[in-house]
Amino acid sequence: YRDGDFLPHDDDIDLAVIVDLPEGVDYLDATKQWAETLRELGVSCRPPTPSSLNLHCYFEDFDMDLFFIYRIPSQTGKVWTHMQGYQTREVTRKLLEPLSTLDFFGYQFYAPAKTEAFLEDRYGEGWVTPDPTYEL
Repeated sequence: YRDGDFLPHDDDIDLAVIVDLPEGVDYLDATKQWAETLRELGVSCRPPTPSSLNLHCYFEDFDMDLFFIYRIPSQTGKVWTHMQGYQTREVTRKLLEPLSTLDFFGYQFYAPAKTEAFLEDRYGEGWVTPDPTYEL
């Protein structure tokens, strides 16, 4: 988003999906269920860690990090997602929904409702300036 191009140092594609957290299921178990569903569909994914909501999935030509953003039924203004430091925490839902779109190399993709505000919440105020020493 920041540079309008792929990150030169990255070796995979990152995607996020917004899904409803099933009643009575915590986010880690829900992510494990998604990993199992993908395995049943023939997609190999590394399961989540106790503090993360992403799956690392392997395809023939590329790898993908799939991040889950969980809507919590009892908390309509919040979602749970993977943020800095590989930690999961609540995020204000209005930063993400309703979704907006962005153009990337001539293709339309869904994006957070308030992309810049979400990136600041995710990476901090300095997200607009590339930092080669940045660690998640």
